[in-house]
Amino acid sequence: MQGWLFLFEKEFWRQPQVQALVTSIPLGKMLILDLFSETNPIYSLYNGYYGQPFIWCMLHNFGGTHGMYGSLNRINENFFTDRKRYRNLIGIGLTMEGIEQNDVVYDYFTETVWYQTEAPDMSLWFDRYVQRRYGFDTDRTELLQKPWQLLRRSVFHDPIGIHNHGVYVITSVPGPGLHSQLSYEPKYVYKSMKLFAKFLNRYPSSIESETFVYDLVDISRQTLQLIFDHHYEQLELALIQQYYHRAKKSMSKMLWILDLIESILQASDHWLLFNWIQDARVLGNGSEKEQNFYEWQARNQISSWGPNDNIVDYAAKQWSGMFRFFYKPRWQFYFDYLQQIVIEQHKSFRRKDFVEKLFNNIELPFTKATDQILIEKANSKFSNLLNRFKSFSLIIISILFRIATNLINDINLLIKELDTLQLLPYEDDNVNNTNLLLSYKFYKIQSRFPFIEYHHDGIQITGTTGVAAANGFHYYLKYYANCSISWSGDHCELDENQKPPKIGDVITKIIKEKFRYYLNACTASYSMVWWQWPRWQREIDWMALNGINLPLAFNGQEEIYRRTFLHFNLTMQEIDDYFTGPAYLAWNRMGNIQSWSGPLSENWHRNQHQLQLKILDRMRNFGMYPVLPGFSGHVPRSFRQKFPEAKINKLANWNHFGSNYSETDFLEPEDPLFVQIGNKFIEEYIDLFDTDHFYSIDLFVEETPSSKYYET
Repeated sequence: MQGWLFLFEKEFWRQPQVQALVTSIPLGKMLILDLFSETNPIYSLYNGYYGQPFIWCMLHNFGGTHGMYGSLNRINENFFTDRKRYRNLIGIGLTMEGIEQNDVVYDYFTETVWYQTEAPDMSLWFDRYVQRRYGFDTDRTELLQKPWQLLRRSVFHDPIGIHNHGVYVITSVPGPGLHSQLSYEPKYVYKSMKLFAKFLNRYPSSIESETFVYDLVDISRQTLQLIFDHHYEQLELALIQQYYHRAKKSMSKMLWILDLIESILQASDHWLLFNWIQDARVLGNGSEKEQNFYEWQARNQISSWGPNDNIVDYAAKQWSGMFRFFYKPRWQFYFDYLQQIVIEQHKSFRRKDFVEKLFNNIELPFTKATDQILIEKANSKFSNLLNRFKSFSLIIISILFRIATNLINDINLLIKELDTLQLLPYEDDNVNNTNLLLSYKFYKIQSRFPFIEYHHDGIQITGTTGVAAANGFHYYLKYYANCSISWSGDHCELDENQKPPKIGDVITKIIKEKFRYYLNACTASYSMVWWQWPRWQREIDWMALNGINLPLAFNGQEEIYRRTFLHFNLTMQEIDDYFTGPAYLAWNRMGNIQSWSGPLSENWHRNQHQLQLKILDRMRNFGMYPVLPGFSGHVPRSFRQKFPEAKINKLANWNHFGSNYSETDFLEPEDPLFVQIGNKFIEEYIDLFDTDHFYSIDLFVEETPSSKYYET
């Protein structure tokens, strides 16, 4: 279970309540994900969960938003101390809401289990990261290490602990009083951008590197985003002082920046809205109606997020296409409104009136559009890129970009190219051959992995599991073969016709953290909702390389709910009316919303069933232990009518979705039906997908327990 409920409803969850809940289960039978450990460690408030094992998690990202950010300093300050303090801290977890951003943060965090006593020298670590990410020669690497060191001390260093990273002026609903959440001085980003620009001017051929182009786009986007903040502040000041000519000048500059960001994002295939829309439409299975339906959901989630701007911009994406068709039109509409109402009519800004008009004229039409022409591939030429930073003391550059458009290679091919590399099983007395990992004491677990040694003409790697061997292989790739494998591209210098780099002595890595957990319930919707098998296969391989052995596996569970509730005399129509559309299933599964953008098509159910079979098969073949869904008490509306004596409570109006789409029904755990449904759910799941004995069950995610209102 997640520890998020204790953070969300702190007034109710005081120490006696938390202790009563977590100790009601025998120690070792519950595994708690401390979801936001790097910024808001809940375990420190509740005596380390009173002996119940927990996993130290890095949340890092909300909504899958873009923006350079990390709190590596907080990881180093807290994790390495807490792993010594709490014997029941038995793992690390990556619980970001969205992936495919800030590669360096995840590259480092997944390595923390390799360091037994203290954190590594972060300055040295970043230098080596730059070396393997690009694979440039020594001179070029040293030049790029300087801007990355600036980024290490700024965007990837959070001394204050930002609680909702991803809120920026440029992607917010326009209006007065906005501010970006920053934990650093923008001047360090400007300096870093300047060094990137100088480097590119000196080594223009560097655009051959996919990862370098990605990072250049990212730092350029981040710089312009900060410059946009500056002009927004100037606009605010000019309006207050009624210097309207200055206000109009700031407006003009802000629109220019929005256009520039749009053109910069087109330099990399990783920054295109087209990918998100196309992936959604492909799942429509050739039906134009279903394709348009999925595109609408895809657009709504990254903009209005709900029927009436319920969580607007929470999942904002800084992609090419978003600036052209959404962010710039919004800001243009705002400036026109200011011109008419404030400057010409000398009236006060009326936010309610503006937001309503903005929604009807810009935001709603964006979600319904199906005919916008989006950039499908990165531009092959990209001139006069950095000379536009002239007014901000950046280097003037005019250069043509030639962008390689090849997609990232399948990791399996990388492994198969090395016929001298062997992944061999290793017998470990501590490893139980069954899937019941918790059958031995959680606080004594030591997993010896991996062993790497140079053997004749090849490298021999052995590990306790397939994950262990893959993680050992990744260590070798990083620190001996100068390779980098990431969401934003791969670099590897291994040649199948040459002997792999030698190792001196045998390398032994001992990892005390038995579990390495991966995924947030929200990631399934914010990042993975439109994925098909090739993308899933790569992600599972990425998990194995990074030592993940406890991944969340939530696909296809709606079919289990159908089979379960049919057993309790609900009709298929009543069950299907409960489900939301694909883009919002994460919050349907957590009981926050119902019905919105539903129902799910039969094509969707079939697709997810087959996909989950492949996902589970590959995870299990690596020796992972997929975390499967369990029944958490959320039931369709009609359940109350079928069982009028059941103890059912109506939950809150989640983010103003209203009674039609929220205020879901929750079957209280003490009702006998709860156990019956829970058992039936597991029975149906095992019949369809088998089991791994780990289940994620969260009873009160962003909800208030009804016992709060009991009389005492």
